[in-house]
Amino acid sequence: MSDKPLALTGPGGASQLQDEQVLVDALPYLDTEYNETDRQLARNLVEHECKTFRPTKNYLTHLPVPDYDAFLTPCMLKEMSRMKKKEEMGKLDMSRCELPPPSAVKGVDRKLWAKVLRNAKAQNEHLMLRQINLELMDEYAAENYLQRNKAMEQILTEAEKELRSTRDAIMEIHASRKMAQLKAGDKVKQLEQSWVSMVTNNYNPDTIAALQEVKDLNVEGFYTALRDLYLADGFSTKSTMNKVILTQSIIPDFQFQGAIQALNNTQYEIKNGDYGLRRMKGMIKLNEPDALTHQNWLIDLVSMILEQSEYSKQLVSFIRGLGTTLMENGYSRETYFNGTMLRAEINKIWNLNETLKERYIEPLVLLHHVVGPENFDLLGDVLEAQPWLTRGGMLLRDVEYFRMYQDRIMEAISNSDIGITVLSGFQKAYEDMFNTTGAPDTLLNRLVIFSMKDSTIYDGGDDKSPEYTAVWNEIWGEISRKLGRAQLSQIQYMFVDAVKKAMDETEASTIGGMNGLKNTFIAGARLIQSWRGYCSSQKPGIAVFLVLSVANANSKCQEALNMYSEDEIAYNNLQRALQIVLKLSNTGDNGREGYKELFDLYFEKPAPTIQLFSPSRFESATTMNALFASVQEADPNGLLIPVQLMAKQKTDLQKFANNLNTLSEDSTLVETFNLIFGVHPTSFEEAQKLRSALQSIGSISRSDRDLLAYLRSIREILRTNKEKGSKNSEDFFNTLSKLSNTTRNGSWMDVHEALALIDSIYRAGPPESRGPRLAPFRELERTLGTDGTYREVFLALQTILEDPETSKAKCQFIKDFFTGIDDVTSVVEAFGVKTEDIRRNVEDTVFVDALIRLLEASESREALGRMIAFHTKHTVDQDYPAQSIFRIEDLLGYMANNEWR
Repeated sequence: MSDKPLALTGPGGASQLQDEQVLVDALPYLDTEYNETDRQLARNLVEHECKTFRPTKNYLTHLPVPDYDAFLTPCMLKEMSRMKKKEEMGKLDMSRCELPPPSAVKGVDRKLWAKVLRNAKAQNEHLMLRQINLELMDEYAAENYLQRNKAMEQILTEAEKELRSTRDAIMEIHASRKMAQLKAGDKVKQLEQSWVSMVTNNYNPDTIAALQEVKDLNVEGFYTALRDLYLADGFSTKSTMNKVILTQSIIPDFQFQGAIQALNNTQYEIKNGDYGLRRMKGMIKLNEPDALTHQNWLIDLVSMILEQSEYSKQLVSFIRGLGTTLMENGYSRETYFNGTMLRAEINKIWNLNETLKERYIEPLVLLHHVVGPENFDLLGDVLEAQPWLTRGGMLLRDVEYFRMYQDRIMEAISNSDIGITVLSGFQKAYEDMFNTTGAPDTLLNRLVIFSMKDSTIYDGGDDKSPEYTAVWNEIWGEISRKLGRAQLSQIQYMFVDAVKKAMDETEASTIGGMNGLKNTFIAGARLIQSWRGYCSSQKPGIAVFLVLSVANANSKCQEALNMYSEDEIAYNNLQRALQIVLKLSNTGDNGREGYKELFDLYFEKPAPTIQLFSPSRFESATTMNALFASVQEADPNGLLIPVQLMAKQKTDLQKFANNLNTLSEDSTLVETFNLIFGVHPTSFEEAQKLRSALQSIGSISRSDRDLLAYLRSIREILRTNKEKGSKNSEDFFNTLSKLSNTTRNGSWMDVHEALALIDSIYRAGPPESRGPRLAPFRELERTLGTDGTYREVFLALQTILEDPETSKAKCQFIKDFFTGIDDVTSVVEAFGVKTEDIRRNVEDTVFVDALIRLLEASESREALGRMIAFHTKHTVDQDYPAQSIFRIEDLLGYMANNEWR
């Protein structure tokens, strides 16, 4: 081939246009990532250019002025004149074909008869000539035409042969061009990868030197979280959430960890559908200087009460009353004189569960001795400040926080102003996002706060607190206004009966107190609303929609229980699914989100049993899509043989390169494939495609480990063609090549992470348990209603599976209460639960999850400040800040490639 660049030239080898040469630098056989949108854009650009293009030269000046009248003859001029006058054309003279005799008048005219006779003889001669021709044709024409047909067939055969030869030549040109371009493409990719490797391995010296100064910090963890924060549009020093931390130049380590815990707890509430910020408010109360005395032993007692008591709320109320009664009966800290009498007095006053008495008599005596009953109200304030108070005691996430508080109580109180500032800033940021400043708490939350003692549910009577009765009446009054009194008694009975059953301690599973009831109520509402609008009936109606919505919610709830029975980390798998939804949330050319495409590959079709393309995290989408395109071109059955063989033999990179070198000779390509791998390509073209696929695998592999991982990945995808003629692997590669278009910034990194997450879900247990383990992830798109989202379903199922001991009771409550309700939406809203607001608030606070990981990776405010300063100086694009994401990814790639730290 010529070494000159491909160019379009005019006659004589030089362009006669304004440009001397128009360089063609595209590789159409290699550049396959363009879609219909790109093509339409190109057409629009061409059309626009055609409209605005004005030639600077008259390209016809070298030709003479044409004489358009040169070909007009007198006959043509006469005929055109007739047509212009719209005159009829003269008729043909047919008299020569007639034999009219002279008329009777002129019958004696000899000259006239002579003329008629000549005409007759001429016509007779003409007819005789025609007869002779027919006789000659009858004798000789048949053979003559046969000879002519043979000659024509010979001409046709030669023409077809020339056509085939020309087409073969054209195909040879196409094949040679394609091979040249693919080879050039491989070279370009190798050079690109080499450049990336050199750039990453020879990173900016100033940045490398600065990295050494922060080597004691978790830089990789910080930048991983920072990337997610950028992609979630949450990294802005002007946002209220970030400003809270950044404006506090000095935050004690404990307060910093407390802020992280506050965000964690609040996000937990929001994902469970509660955006009342009660945990945040409770932590603010805990940081107030007068919330706790300065004795560590008091924290020990408070911790014991909250961790060990199953009736902590009732115990709080008793402690308040105990302090008042002891003071009235003369048992103040200064005046009491006998511990036995004090124990007897407490025993007499005790009105709680008898099982608690033995456990708490001595702690209460100690409280009396050290704090004094006059301060029992303060202790009650401390206990009631905790928003996590439930019948089941303290949640594990809050136990850890409280233990940390116990260890650092003195520092916490001495810096309480900082703690309150940070937490109040977070509260204000959330309120701004939710637009709920000053909004009253939901009726459901208030119902939980004023819940009955001993787990009974209010069903009438006057022995309840006025606040509780008011909330109860408000709920049922709202339902009565929306649905009418006819349905009120039925729904009220269903609610009371369902809750009593869920709270019954004689059952194998209980719901986990009123707080568990609240979360279950919201989870059920979210599930049902997710299937609202779906109907498999040909004549859907409102009733049919509702019945199917509740039935689908119950079915999905049961699937979650079955999933947990087979997989004890089912909760974590739901969290992995949520991460996939976040990473592949954009829509592709077909209008579907990327996570739906990926779920189809793994949950609706045969899927690979290994993590795919594990070394490819920092590859570009272009590189990976070129690999997929090359592999797709090859015959899957033919490609599987060499890939499978080399994966089994664990072929190293050197041997792989030697094999490719052996396959470089075109003349023996087919035979060489058979010799090396036992593959029998059906044609030279098919052998070329197989070679190209192997070359693409080799070009992306940087080590023996990389090569083996890529070979195994492609092998597992090709093996999904379970049946003869199956195109599952083709669909798989085609989908993978489109996924990068659905990521948050079009990069391959999100696809890589999504593949790792879904592999963890798919292979979480033995193959025989895969059916129940994957059931909650299947057929979601087909059954979800118009208002349903994958995220809402997964979050609701997480709420149900959060505490496995309560999961069964939660599902049973959803079934018992919601089944049979005609208007679930109105009933749910009467309790103050608005699923649309919940969904919107969850979506609006996605960035907080990344912020939490960023703060956790920083570990302290001082370390966070150092990392922010490093980022600002070295990985921020000052001209285009939004483009800083690419510098962040480059730094992550550098650290990964150089095994930094």
